[in-house]
Amino acid sequence: MKIRTKIVLIFISVFVLLTISSGIFVSIFTTSSIRSQVYSYLYTNVESRAEHIRTFLNDEKTTGVVLAGASVYRDFLKESKTSSQYASIKEKINQRIKRTLDADSSIVKVFIIDKKGVIVASSNSLEEGKDYSNDVYFTEGKEHVYIKDMYMSPELQKVIYGISAPVLDDTGALLGISVVEYDPIDFYTIVKAVNGLGPTEESFLINKDKYFLTPSLFYGDSVILKMKNDTKNASDCFDPAQTQYVINSGYAKLRSVLGNKVFVESTDYRGVNIVGTHAYIPETGWCLITKLDKADVIQNSDTISLIFFLIFGGSFIVFAISLIFISRKATKPIQDLSEAMKSDRDEYFNIELSMDRKDEIGDLYRSFNKMIGSVKKSREEIEQKVAEQTQTIIEKQKDLEEQKNALINVLDDSKILVNDLAKFKLAVDNASDLILITDPDGIVLYANKAIEIITGFKEKDTIGKKAGTLWRLPMSKPFYEELWKTIKTEKRTYQGEIKNRKKNHEIYDSKISISPVLDENNEIKFFVGIQTDITHEKEIDRAKTEFVSLASHQLRTPLTSIKWYTEMLLSGDGGEMTPAQKNFVNEISDSNQRMVQLVNALLNVSRLDMGTFAVDPEPLDIVQVAEVVIREQEHSINGKSQKFTFTHSDNIPTISADKNLVRIILQNLLSNANKYTPKEGSITLSIEKIENDPKPHLLIQCIDTGCGIPEPQKNKIFQKLFRADNARTIDTEGTGLGLYIIKSILDETGGSVKFESAEGKGTTFTISIPLSGMPKKDGSKGLT
Repeated sequence: MKIRTKIVLIFISVFVLLTISSGIFVSIFTTSSIRSQVYSYLYTNVESRAEHIRTFLNDEKTTGVVLAGASVYRDFLKESKTSSQYASIKEKINQRIKRTLDADSSIVKVFIIDKKGVIVASSNSLEEGKDYSNDVYFTEGKEHVYIKDMYMSPELQKVIYGISAPVLDDTGALLGISVVEYDPIDFYTIVKAVNGLGPTEESFLINKDKYFLTPSLFYGDSVILKMKNDTKNASDCFDPAQTQYVINSGYAKLRSVLGNKVFVESTDYRGVNIVGTHAYIPETGWCLITKLDKADVIQNSDTISLIFFLIFGGSFIVFAISLIFISRKATKPIQDLSEAMKSDRDEYFNIELSMDRKDEIGDLYRSFNKMIGSVKKSREEIEQKVAEQTQTIIEKQKDLEEQKNALINVLDDSKILVNDLAKFKLAVDNASDLILITDPDGIVLYANKAIEIITGFKEKDTIGKKAGTLWRLPMSKPFYEELWKTIKTEKRTYQGEIKNRKKNHEIYDSKISISPVLDENNEIKFFVGIQTDITHEKEIDRAKTEFVSLASHQLRTPLTSIKWYTEMLLSGDGGEMTPAQKNFVNEISDSNQRMVQLVNALLNVSRLDMGTFAVDPEPLDIVQVAEVVIREQEHSINGKSQKFTFTHSDNIPTISADKNLVRIILQNLLSNANKYTPKEGSITLSIEKIENDPKPHLLIQCIDTGCGIPEPQKNKIFQKLFRADNARTIDTEGTGLGLYIIKSILDETGGSVKFESAEGKGTTFTISIPLSGMPKKDGSKGLT
């Protein structure tokens, strides 16, 4: 082994030993730091989510108090059934109950209990006369506003919860109980939101018996009121010391009082190790659980440790290079002598080493010079003889020279081509997007440097393997069928978006473009794929959508309260008003209704964008749905003296479709036609069955003689919030969301929409719904 090599190995061994010791310390410190950050994020998330739930419950308690305080409730409960006025006031109560249901889609039932515990009025008339004297709605509602725990309604066959409030006369005496029952779907939306800590982060509610009240991330809706979450996290949440502190002081300084007792490291209901925390909801006795798989925490720690060892690797390279340089300088005299001994024969005999050193190396140099001198003389005699033979060889060489020149010309041409190819390869290798080349079976032949930046896998990890098998996140079967049909059967470029998984299991979004490369026989030789990481853009868009959803939820409660109060004023609950006052209140009511419609539209858009809306198909007669929507729009159409025609063929079948989604589509079509068609214009709605088509479908057409769509703006008509210039002039209060909602619904359910339009002449919208119906889709809530 060379001296220089020995020196390098000794110093490197010392460096590695010191670095490993430092690495162990950094790893321990990093793990502790990440654990503290995860604790902080989890607790902040559960505290803010719990405050949101409490605010939501208090808002609904306020709604119960408002209803119980209505004068029409008091008058009804005071009136005897034998009174001549009873039928009239009973009709007012029924109308008030109907308006309450219409005002808030989350309310599923409203009823009134008299002071004996008997239901005297209800949105379900079959329940009137039923004895509720032993129900907690009555026993608790007599004393204060009471929130009844979630339960499975035998009548509705779904999970609901309710709020009861006492109805009192002017002296404070009990007249009866007002009860409102709600669909808990809004809780699901509030609780489901996550903090971005990892794919296994989840939050859910449990009741005092530890049964799930909201869906599980892993088991879905099937756990609600059917499965217990009997874990340490749940037990700690219901600890008397913690619950009493929250009841007295809320969540403020709870962590500083209890320290890390608010966190749990144990197993969850799946038996998986987790890190979690909790928050007690005193208004209902529920518990909000937030947790994260411990594997996700460890993964973050591993990432930081990897960064440290990358830094160590860089330092090691710098240290090794410096060490090699120093050792090379120290051993250079010996190396020079060794190289001289190995030099070419012609150079060997002309070498004269210069060395002024007085040590052993200097003596060795001088001995080497003497040996070279004695051998040089013998060599000169031999060279004379060789020169004579060389002359003969030179003459033969001239013949070869011409051949060489011809080859040089060929090589020059080849070098130009090679340089061009080298420049192209350099550009591809260093492109920021991931570029793959595969054979016709999808086996990777080439990958550029971006593959490691985007996926974490190196080029050598992928060559010879099926494209995407290392980092692909399984998508739906129709997605892959469409992809392979486009690139392999139709031999066209496929463009779309896909979710992938990096080497460290992190999920990311990417935009892909896959193109087939064909030979002279139109057969596929290669596939070229380009992938762009769009995770950051998706996260920004998702954050905006979640903000719109949360803001819209918060706006609905005050808007509903405004609607009820204006209706109470218009009904005379606050006393008689002058005509001018009634006009003002009517203006408030109309403006509030427009605001409610805008909030509902924003909620629909956020649910469409986040993919959280549900599709619940049922056997549906679309003609009947259309007739209901036409009756709703009839007043607006007659107000502009427009001629309206509705036609349909006799063979329209019943199809499996979501009634609410079909209603929203038809409402937006007719509403737009009415808005943008002038007075005395015409609107035609038609429905027909198309069977002589590869995919049989129902064809819905809405034809108007309105303002039409300007030619330069037609390609933007289905974009979110877009309104054509002439449309903004005609109606300044539109939202630009109707056509976006129509197209999003149809794209999700297998339908399609297109249009033909001429500015100033009118527009025809054509909608196709497959006869096979809409596929079912699970979601947190339907559209409104």
